[in-house]
Amino acid sequence: MIGVLIAKALARRSYDAINRGDVVHFMANWSEDARLTYPGNLSVSGTKTGKAEIEAWFRHFKEAIPTRTFRPITISVSNIFDFLGNNVISVQWDNRPINSKGEEFYIRGATISRARWGKITDSITYVFDYQQLPRLWGEEALDVVPKK
Repeated sequence: MIGVLIAKALARRSYDAINRGDVVHFMANWSEDARLTYPGNLSVSGTKTGKAEIEAWFRHFKEAIPTRTFRPITISVSNIFDFLGNNVISVQWDNRPINSKGEEFYIRGATISRARWGKITDSITYVFDYQQLPRLWGEEALDVVPKK
């Protein structure tokens, strides 16, 4: 049960770091060879591999969407008896971001992350309101889905 409490606390602290724009603190929980997958057909969509590439993605995210107010609604873990930091953490969230143009949005989604030895190794985000993503990011949708 202690593993659940630790995983949930880390997830909440990660979303707090995203909201503050604290990329360094946020990236402390990622493994060197992690993967991040983001939905859509934008320049930011697809899979980013490696801590440096993921950190660059989050820095761009912070610039394109300067106000983020992620609120974890539900946090679930797959292994309630985990003591080693090996788990799958699912977070359903909502967000009221404001993009660099000053436009306000309401976005809902879920992020599923796999952790090994306390570090995120793989994270996939699903956005329920995906049709808002081009306006949110301030870019046109691409004609094709980017390569993974």
